[in-house]
Amino acid sequence: MHDAAVIGTPDPTWGQRVVAVVVASGDDPPSVDELIEHCRLRIASYKKPAGVVFVDELPRRDGVVDYDALDQAFGGGGYPGCAS
Repeated sequence: MHDAAVIGTPDPTWGQRVVAVVVASGDDPPSVDELIEHCRLRIASYKKPAGVVFVDELPRRDGVVDYDALDQAFGGGGYPGCAS
């Protein structure tokens, strides 16, 4: 994996669903199932991505990941406690 970011997308049952946006590297990138299993073994279940999206590059603004652009592109946002 070359780069990754995580966003929350609305979920009718849990409120939010974790989605990983991943820039893969190499000739044999991991599968969605392999990435989710890797996370399942290492972090709490509620932090584990429910979905993975592969992209060529992450959007950046001033050198950092542009999470607003990721939310717009992949249906994220509506975060609890956020006015926007």
